[in-house]
Amino acid sequence: MIRSLLRDASVAAAKTDCHAEVGTRHVIFAAARHFRERPDVSGLLQAAKSSLEPRGDSHVLPAVSAEAEALLEAVNTALVPP
Repeated sequence: MIRSLLRDASVAAAKTDCHAEVGTRHVIFAAARHFRERPDVSGLLQAAKSSLEPRGDSHVLPAVSAEAEALLEAVNTALVPP
């Protein structure tokens, strides 16, 4: 479930900034935003948001890169008990 939630949020972040591809920076931003209430994460949100610059010019649904998929899987594995 967390993987799907973060994947959707990553795609939304890429769409918002008109990026053609969802990269690891979008996954990191989505995770920082989702977990922003945690003391060990709260300070990372602004840096993660800054990493999304510059805006792109794409008007299509962004493709999720292999690196972003791997990061989503790693986060899911770390947070979801077997």
